[in-house]
Amino acid sequence: MVRYVLTADYTLMSDYRGIPLATFFSCLTSDFWTSRVAFRALANPPKLGEDGLPLRAPYGLRKIEAALVQAVGRSNVVVADPRTLDRHIGPDTEIVGIHTMDPLGLGPVSMTFTYGGLYTPYTKAMFLDAVRRASAAPVCGSSTSGRECRRPSASTTSFTESPSTLSTVCSNGLPPARRIPSPDTRTETRRASTRCRGS
Repeated sequence: MVRYVLTADYTLMSDYRGIPLATFFSCLTSDFWTSRVAFRALANPPKLGEDGLPLRAPYGLRKIEAALVQAVGRSNVVVADPRTLDRHIGPDTEIVGIHTMDPLGLGPVSMTFTYGGLYTPYTKAMFLDAVRRASAAPVCGSSTSGRECRRPSASTTSFTESPSTLSTVCSNGLPPARRIPSPDTRTETRRASTRCRGS
């Protein structure tokens, strides 16, 4: 597994079949079957290479990838398909970065398509899906490592939590739960209570 796992939510990874302005359909509501059919018809899956990684990704995400590759090497960085994000997260992963455009669905087009935020646009739904997939990934190794590890709960890794509440990766079997200073409030906040236990 790699140290830095990057991805973008599904709405930013699709090329929308090359149709001009079809990217606006990422702001459709995800609550009705008619809009779900339209989104699935237009938002085709990202094209993948032989290694299962996306051939194309948002420019900003590729710039971050390039900077990380320069700093830590190609083998430590991956841009993953958001649908298989959890497969790339493992015991060596330190950071998972999710590129998004409108994670709260508050953009002008999203608000228009969802009647002022009454419904959930795909921009928000797909971001939350990526967060759930990252949260579901085991962070302390597999059963073959001789350690039993818990998965972080969605609440500890959700973007709605305090910025100082972080999910961490167990390294060498050490429990990551500890207190860290919060940079904004200068109070102490406990990290996600993911623990590694001996077999």
